[in-house]
Amino acid sequence: MSVSGRTPLQAALEESEFFAELLQLPDAHRYRQALEQARCWQLVPGEVLSDPETLRGAYIVLTGLVHPADQAPPGADVPPTRIYGQWSGLRGQPFSEKLVARQRSAVLECKPQLLALLCGVPNRFSVDFYSPLVAGLGPIADLPVESLEKVLRESSCRLYRDGEAIVREGEYGGTMFFVLEGEAEIHIAGGPHPVARRGDFFGEIAVLAYQTRSATITARGDCLVLECDRSAVAELRKKSKIFKTLVEERYRQNAMIGQLRKTSFFGGLEVAELESIRDIGTLESFEPYEPIFFQGQEADALYVVLNGTMLVVEETARGPRPIAWVRTGETVGEMALLPEPGETGRRGQTVAALQRVDAIRIPAADFQDIVARHADVRKKLVSMTRQRRVMNEQLEDDAQRAVRLGWMMETQHIAGNWVLGVRMDDCIRCNNCVTACQEVHPDGLNRFLWDNMRQDEDVLPQVRLSHSCQHCEFALCAEVCPTHALQREAGSGAVFIEYDRCIRCGKCADPSQGCPYGSIQIVPADQVRQQEPLSLVQQVLRMFRKAGGEGSTGSESKSGKNYPVKCDLCHGRPQQACVQSCPTGAVIRIDGDRQFAEALAKPAPVETHANRPSDEQWELIVETNWAHPPVAGKPAELDVRVGPSGEGLKIYCRRPEHGVSVLKLNFFMIASDTIRIGGGGPMRQLQLPVHAAEILEGQTRYALTCRTPGPQVLSLAVYQGGLYLGHTTIEVEFGKPEKPEKPAVPARPATPNPVGAEVSTQAVKPANGAPEG
Repeated sequence: MSVSGRTPLQAALEESEFFAELLQLPDAHRYRQALEQARCWQLVPGEVLSDPETLRGAYIVLTGLVHPADQAPPGADVPPTRIYGQWSGLRGQPFSEKLVARQRSAVLECKPQLLALLCGVPNRFSVDFYSPLVAGLGPIADLPVESLEKVLRESSCRLYRDGEAIVREGEYGGTMFFVLEGEAEIHIAGGPHPVARRGDFFGEIAVLAYQTRSATITARGDCLVLECDRSAVAELRKKSKIFKTLVEERYRQNAMIGQLRKTSFFGGLEVAELESIRDIGTLESFEPYEPIFFQGQEADALYVVLNGTMLVVEETARGPRPIAWVRTGETVGEMALLPEPGETGRRGQTVAALQRVDAIRIPAADFQDIVARHADVRKKLVSMTRQRRVMNEQLEDDAQRAVRLGWMMETQHIAGNWVLGVRMDDCIRCNNCVTACQEVHPDGLNRFLWDNMRQDEDVLPQVRLSHSCQHCEFALCAEVCPTHALQREAGSGAVFIEYDRCIRCGKCADPSQGCPYGSIQIVPADQVRQQEPLSLVQQVLRMFRKAGGEGSTGSESKSGKNYPVKCDLCHGRPQQACVQSCPTGAVIRIDGDRQFAEALAKPAPVETHANRPSDEQWELIVETNWAHPPVAGKPAELDVRVGPSGEGLKIYCRRPEHGVSVLKLNFFMIASDTIRIGGGGPMRQLQLPVHAAEILEGQTRYALTCRTPGPQVLSLAVYQGGLYLGHTTIEVEFGKPEKPEKPAVPARPATPNPVGAEVSTQAVKPANGAPEG
């Protein structure tokens, strides 16, 4: 056995597919340098790799074939194992199993520090490294391979030492956990402390109900867990029937009754009746911009919103007319289930998710049975449906309110909990708000976003709203962060960045993955000042100093090329600097649900353009075309074009406000389970440039793969910001893949064979003596 030099190891690394993705990243030199400093064993056939006193880590077979000495070598139809000792490698313990080389092989030794670096970002190596530990878990045993890879890329595996807290009671929870190795102890006040072992999971209630953690859970000994965010949990629930059943059963037992009690319809029922409803309802999850149902469809269920925001619109000949929004604890879909005389029982409006939404779905037949058995529930439902019908009738005569509601849906401010606003009548333009924001943050960067203020006189007269982070109930930026650097404060619910965890990937600011509102800025690292956090006294003093006063305490820039910046509600400080520093009280924070509702109830100013004529809307056409005929099993490309002319779906867009140079459209594709939507999933964003009061055309593309040939029906919903504009149905036939023709084998000329000569059937051995590979 010999330790390789630099050149053989470099060659082995280049040949191995494990690190190809890492070595293509902008900071690939970090990974290359660490890998080249690791120890690599060059084994000859028959040589055994085993030295438990010195070898502590996992082992990566870069080239050749290695297998456990006490097992027979794998057959030709079994893929060889390429990674050994994951659990011992993560803990830095000796790898006791003996490995024998079947062929000339290069084996890389990865110690814990190197493993932490290589698995620090989702990549091909981290997926392959953790797949064997995750694939065998009972709760997700039926998860397809492609879904397992997606979950691993959206999740993180973390090692906790003995006594270390995995979750703490009272904290906000946006992730759930699977125990991969070791044990975790669940601390329940006044009761026993159950132990979670490999295959057990916890934290799902905090994810589904968006509640704080109900218990503290600590590692008992070394414990390796898979931490899944909401998008990963949604994938598991969608693709694993075993997991979906287990999660729904746990949710029914532990949380569903509590959620039903919060609703106005079911809150007064006895426990036995709530339990019967609990056993009927199913949990459903909807992605941002995903339609729950379309106007005109058969009414098949009632939905109880657990978290997130739904939008309700009525589709008319001149485009959608906003009706209302629905949030946690409210219901949607009951009006069509209790039709008035003369009504058809079909959906009268379209309902879509503005954020990711979890809801309890109660089928129509079961809902009718509940109403028949409980007079109080029926009375409340009838009263609610009548109120909504009256409100809808009033909206037809109240163009001002419809315009205001449409603007709020478009800008999506109603999804926020801490929307930043300025009362312009009280503002004296002193700029204290911006200066204070810069001074209390060590990086010296402004989060106020004054230049991006939006205002519509018909909605909030004399109030401007900022695109500064509004700390959504469902923070999409936190959902996509691969290292969970975006956290939520337990008390205020503020979303903030832990920069020690941030890897500067920029996903949080990408509107197609993270924040769709432009609330996170990506700043070049050379513009970031390095400064020690200020004491509370220093912060208060600096709030009242003018910009250009005391400078930073250092000039070193942060590591990495990009630096994400967002409002954190002055995390860790007793007051919000912008609000506290305003001498006239002009800077305010608006609750996106309650205070916007109050604004809608106020009459609009007399001198407004609320009754906007139709020519103040843009008429656009959405066309869909296949780049080439779709074939089953192969990627098919669907082009979505938007422009002022053409044939397709006609939509009516609101003209952007003064100073806005782009029109933002969002798309959501609905497809069957047999179709995989590549390139970021079903949501797309298209920004159309506005020039000289005219809008230019634009195009986006979907990559679709259908497993089986035959007809398919797709639905494409279109939004302006968060305002639903309409949908189109796409009928397509995926053709059968053509079988490749076998090339003709040319006849070989006969070779004379001398009489008595022996024809050898043994393979020719390579000149270097190595076995044929």
